Amino acid sequence: MKDNVRTYVFRVWLTSVIISPVIYALFNPIPDGSNAVTLVIAVMIFIGGCISIPCAILIDIAIKFLVKFNLPVVSVKIRLSAIGLILSYSPFFILGNFRFYQADLYVAVPYGVTVLAAIWVYRLNISGSD
Repeated sequence: MKDNVRTYVFRVWLTSVIISPVIYALFNPIPDGSNAVTLVIAVMIFIGGCISIPCAILIDIAIKFLVKFNLPVVSVKIRLSAIGLILSYSPFFILGNFRFYQADLYVAVPYGVTVLAAIWVYRLNISGSD
């Protein structure tokens, strides 16, 4: 189970880190040209990847904690959805002066959406023992 949980967490994390900047670029076109868009996406992937590593570790710990209660996979994923949303927005609150303004939401919302989508798209196999 340990390898399956780590693979699941890695997939959720990697999906969020790669897809969120693309979603941001789709909804916020940069008029300077395609090179600027590529640069923005690359910088967001690098910074988002670095900042979200602690969140991925906390999701791994949360899964291991939830598994101890012998909950069905759907119940674990429901709880992970709430935890994932909190963790995906926490770097914006901790590191920046995040407010619920439109400009802040354009950057933050794609991360939460992709974390939620990845939690439900990827298969989590929690059967078996450590």
